[in-house]
Amino acid sequence: MTTLIPQFEQTGSSVNRPINLKLQEIVSVKDFGATGNGTTDDTTAIQNAINSGAQQIYVPATTNGYRTTSPITIATGVTIIGDGTDPYGASGPFGTRGSGSWFFLDHNGIGFNIINGGGSNFVSTVRYEKIGTYRNHTNSLSPGWTPNNFDFDFVAYNADVFYTDLMLLNPNKGINHNNGNAGRVTIDNVRGQFMTIGININKALDTVRINNFHNWPFWQNNSNVTAYTQQNCTAIALNRCDNPLLSNIFSIFTNVTLGLYQNSDGKTSKIHAVNMDCDITNYVIYVDSSVDTATGQFSNITTYGPPPSTGSYGIRLLGTNCRFDFSNLEGQNLSRGLVSIENTGNIVTMSNVRVDGWDTLGSGNALMKVTTGSQINIANPMVLTSTSGTVQFNATGVLKYQYSTLGSGVIPSSGTTVVVNHGLPTTPSLNQIQVWMETGIAGAHAVWASNITSTQFTINCDTAPGANITVGWRATLEY
Repeated sequence: MTTLIPQFEQTGSSVNRPINLKLQEIVSVKDFGATGNGTTDDTTAIQNAINSGAQQIYVPATTNGYRTTSPITIATGVTIIGDGTDPYGASGPFGTRGSGSWFFLDHNGIGFNIINGGGSNFVSTVRYEKIGTYRNHTNSLSPGWTPNNFDFDFVAYNADVFYTDLMLLNPNKGINHNNGNAGRVTIDNVRGQFMTIGININKALDTVRINNFHNWPFWQNNSNVTAYTQQNCTAIALNRCDNPLLSNIFSIFTNVTLGLYQNSDGKTSKIHAVNMDCDITNYVIYVDSSVDTATGQFSNITTYGPPPSTGSYGIRLLGTNCRFDFSNLEGQNLSRGLVSIENTGNIVTMSNVRVDGWDTLGSGNALMKVTTGSQINIANPMVLTSTSGTVQFNATGVLKYQYSTLGSGVIPSSGTTVVVNHGLPTTPSLNQIQVWMETGIAGAHAVWASNITSTQFTINCDTAPGANITVGWRATLEY
């Protein structure tokens, strides 16, 4: 028979439990002496709370935040949970940080660092929930502004980590993961104004999940700050990353929203991304020249901008032998074009492409560009609601695209021509137009097309037919 050993002592009406059982419940950083007044150094108190073995550590909301002056290290599984954060104070947005469960990282190093004994241990599971971080950038918000060279706010190695409802107010670098031999990362509802990089996945052999990511000028909507981020910030960078799942991504004022790179451990493969909306960004998707044989599927992608003073393609592929599929791809007010493939062995397939303005620079940039040795397949007709650009395709490589229209016209009995509108988005060549007689040839013996423009062409017959004749036509853009 098994004897159950009680885990508490009862004296009269009181119950006294061992401390190890109490630590399985939630404790507060204030239980260890943290003040949260924004000036007192709370580093030791927070580190002691984490080292205590408590499974859940509560971070009560304050007006100013918990100041740390060196990295906080985590070596075992723990949940750090707060009350949420207000990026704005009562006086309004931008530069008015409100109250909440903030950590003031008052140093240049890593904010929270998950360590694992030099790589020999696996840390499972660390959860950050409803907390925020902020830094003190000391440079004046003047032309040529640059951020302080702070390290990442969050770093993890060989760990299962969950980031849920976090506000990284103004980091130079946000989240960095290098899950060498094991570990997963789940990021949900992470917001912030990232200066140089938002999320960097250096190595992940298991699925990375990023959902509800929002890069926005929460800290400063200052033109000098956004000028820096637009030229220097990559919102999400994936290096060796297997099977990443991305959804509901919004980013503004960045150089790259989603960047794919390759390091000594490998590249990204089988990426799935859905619902990405990017404003005033140079590249919504950028594939670095280091990348070889990356694969992925993308759905519901919209890119807007950047302003005419700069120039880029919404999707720029510099890698080799990559395979990417896009559905529901939209570009608006593009300074150059929508897609540029600039290396060999790549195959990109697109469907439901919609564009509202490209080549706002007026430099003759093509909407789609593909170099020799690569291929673009466009599955159905593009919808061009505004044609600020004049060149649709620049294809020294293979571009497969077919768009057909059908119609008919009537050559009157005493005439020899009829002008019809072909309805194609650009000018077809003569060999892309077919014409034929549909009703009675009367006195005519042959029909042909001529005078082709961007909107219409003329159907001719050899002699006045003496009776009205109907001629059919088909025009096809095919590359």
